Amino acid sequence: MQIDLDTALAFQEQLDRIEHFVREEVEPLDHVLGDRWDVHNPPTTA
Repeated sequence: MQIDLDTALAFQEQLDRIEHFVREEVEPLDHVLGDRWDVHNPPTTA
């Protein structure tokens, strides 16, 4: 079975973009919204 490396590279580029987006745009929201799994955070235990 032969693997098309061009497709794999294109997919890796998409994964890299997704990883960058999550790290730069989504993870900082934890500082604003708090951690939803924190049992000591009253808004998340309601």
